[in-house]
Amino acid sequence: KGLMATVRPRAARRKLDLKEIAQNLSNEVWLAKNNVVDQAKINSAPWSIVSRVTLENGSTAIFKQVKMPNPATFRVPEMLSRIAPGLCPEVLATKPKRGFYLYEDLALDRIEPAQELTRYAMLGPYGAIQAKVAKDPEFLAKIPRHSAARTLDLILDLSRMPAGTPPGNVFALMDTDTAAGLAAMLDRHGGRLRDMAALVDGAPATVNHTDLNSGNAHIRASGQICLIDWDDAILSAPGWSLHMPFSGAHAVLHAACSLADTGARDLATVALRQYTRALSRTGLFEGTDFTKLLPAAAAFGVLKYATDMAPYTLAGTGMETNVASFAARRLKDLGEMLDGLDAEDAPSKPLAKGATTAFPEVQIKSRIATSKEIAKGAKLFRKNGALLIRDCVPRPLIAAVNAELEITWAKHEAEIAEGRALRVGSKRYMISLSTDGALGQAEVLAASRITAICEQVLGSDMILGSLTTVVSLPGSEAQRWHCDNSDLFPESPDLDTPAYSIAAIIPLIGLTADIGATQVQPKSHRRGTQIADDLPCAIPDPGPGDCYLMDSRLMHRGLPNQSNVKRPILSLVYQRPWYKDYQNFNQQDALTISKPVYDAFPADCQPLINWAVPT
Repeated sequence: KGLMATVRPRAARRKLDLKEIAQNLSNEVWLAKNNVVDQAKINSAPWSIVSRVTLENGSTAIFKQVKMPNPATFRVPEMLSRIAPGLCPEVLATKPKRGFYLYEDLALDRIEPAQELTRYAMLGPYGAIQAKVAKDPEFLAKIPRHSAARTLDLILDLSRMPAGTPPGNVFALMDTDTAAGLAAMLDRHGGRLRDMAALVDGAPATVNHTDLNSGNAHIRASGQICLIDWDDAILSAPGWSLHMPFSGAHAVLHAACSLADTGARDLATVALRQYTRALSRTGLFEGTDFTKLLPAAAAFGVLKYATDMAPYTLAGTGMETNVASFAARRLKDLGEMLDGLDAEDAPSKPLAKGATTAFPEVQIKSRIATSKEIAKGAKLFRKNGALLIRDCVPRPLIAAVNAELEITWAKHEAEIAEGRALRVGSKRYMISLSTDGALGQAEVLAASRITAICEQVLGSDMILGSLTTVVSLPGSEAQRWHCDNSDLFPESPDLDTPAYSIAAIIPLIGLTADIGATQVQPKSHRRGTQIADDLPCAIPDPGPGDCYLMDSRLMHRGLPNQSNVKRPILSLVYQRPWYKDYQNFNQQDALTISKPVYDAFPADCQPLINWAVPT
């Protein structure tokens, strides 16, 4: 018994060594047959190994070995090399059943110095490739269609499996609370996801890359973009890959909803419009509602990413943390998109007969609020998630801030056109602001009536987390019902969580019925992300210098601007110091405070902003 216990592990190791040697010899024999005389490994991952190889004639090529080739799609790279030459890399040789691919070396064609691609620059050539494939009968006949419904089944199965089964289950790699929250989100939205799967599976098909990031794009010397790494490609409705360049399915939804708005000039919408035009020119997508199809397919692209990791052993590779973090971010973003769709489907008209109420307001009679007035305001805010406070900022200072915004408006228009301002609705944008002027005054950023009540709710260590203006342009439509931030603990919807982020909204001009104010649903901050039929709505009536507070979880919407002037409001978000708004500040600064502005700030107010001062 002791002898066998010693021999068996050695035998197992010997067998494993022989298998590895045989595999390496097989690789070397195939490479030698294709005139490879030397190779240098570029990178190795659980799913592939990539090397730069030297050929007998002295030129170089890229050798990629896919560790788990999919027999349904392993001919995709070779077929794309034929269908879209130049846009896809040339395949010099291949043994697809073994996952061997020898590609042209695109590094030789890269512009020097290497140019960083914008995330939207890939959509033009990508749309061109998809248009070519959609009309290629051989590709459509040889590549089986990928099922969105099956992808949904797989992700739901993974979310319910115990840790370690299968080895790359992303839910098992996350912390327990995050995994539970995301599993609950998928269950909660199961019905909507089934409907979206039916939409995706019923639409015309083309090739989808599914890993469309800038690392998989090269620029040839001619300036043409070439997309590489098609070994995880699928055949399905277009849109599965869009969550990558758009950093989530939610942004795809925002851009898709703007496709019909000819006035929308932000980069995301312009890029998506060009992309859909390439598909439309095929004639195969006539009558397709891209505003619904593309966000739905992008949602399934997120789910596919999570399911694709399942077969690979990630533990010990150093990649498990990044994979889990990326999957969690994308799934949380998907949950926010689905929550928003649910809210959008809810009635936007008055919710019941006479379902309006006065906006909660605290009366402050003294110049500096008394402790009793502060306590009363905090109590009203906690109860309603909203509060109106009069005369917070001197009107001459508001006028100065508005004048500065007018002076810099051309710059902000450029930011909108370049996609550096977040689009938050029809002709409505959130713009980050400089504090090197009237806006940097403590009377604005730390107005005592506002900060006293916010501090009572958030604690004495609260910070000013962001400063923006939200500008509603003439002709803007009503926003969908939404909340600015999702619940911290969506897996426990009944948990009575205290406020952690409060938006202080200060209009820079008088708000009239034509210009449009904000409609809110008081007390909805305790209801999750669903608008409730049994809660009335309220609209504040602030003048310049007044302020209304909103809990970040409060359901609200901006009303349409039917005037001929733009409507700017300041949004100052006060929050607990540990909270970070990862949902709204992925493409612009939340707050920037220069050293001179900080030094001029009253010492007792400096803790509010010191985190944003450059070191």
